[in-house]
Amino acid sequence: FALTNHASVGLFLISRHRGFSDIKQFLKEAKSEISSNDEVFAVYLKALRLSGLDQDALSLYFEKLNNENVWMWKKSLHECFHLLVTSEPSKIVNILADMPGSDSSDFSRGSQALLMSKNYGDVLDVFRLANHRGKLSDELGLLALQATCRLETNEKR
Repeated sequence: FALTNHASVGLFLISRHRGFSDIKQFLKEAKSEISSNDEVFAVYLKALRLSGLDQDALSLYFEKLNNENVWMWKKSLHECFHLLVTSEPSKIVNILADMPGSDSSDFSRGSQALLMSKNYGDVLDVFRLANHRGKLSDELGLLALQATCRLETNEKR
């Protein structure tokens, strides 16, 4: 997987130092060693996602942060959002409505997943939510236009 920052490089190097030739096996076994640091936990979740271990990452996120204040775990929350975008697009609108600090790229990424899963009405809901929060972007506008056209095309059939 792509090594994008110091924490992910650290995870990779630790796995090699401990004799793991398979990063996936290391990631599964290292979960008990993840600290209470948002940046490290977010990178760990990303490493799981990029290794194809989405369900492991989601389970760990909800297990670890079940009783924690998620507002203090913004990076981990955003990583969880990216996991849910690919695995459970039907929950995107609700997640964005509850997600603190979401930016225009979160709304666009969610809309892209909804468009691909043919949830055109939800794309428009995301557009309205982004408009309400002042997070509109050109990309999100184009995605909303595509959804509108596809809704109208489906209604004509």
